[in-house]
Amino acid sequence: DLLKKVTSLQDILHAIEHSHQTHLLAYYSWELAQALHNFYAKARIIDVTNLPQTKRRLLLVHVLRGSLTLCLNLLGLSQPEKM
Repeated sequence: DLLKKVTSLQDILHAIEHSHQTHLLAYYSWELAQALHNFYAKARIIDVTNLPQTKRRLLLVHVLRGSLTLCLNLLGLSQPEKM
């Protein structure tokens, strides 16, 4: 589900381009952040006993970070390193 959400960013951007409904990007960003939070709460990202799974999950987190970074930049929001 998380990967599907990430891949839908292109569709959201095309929809915004045609409809000028920029709030869709804010909603998408919030939903993506929520999905990442839920995933992170349930799944162990780094598992030394299962390196292939760790690599897949780290790649997913890397892709998510890139998508969220793009969204925040487009929205003109800052990206704190620490909370």
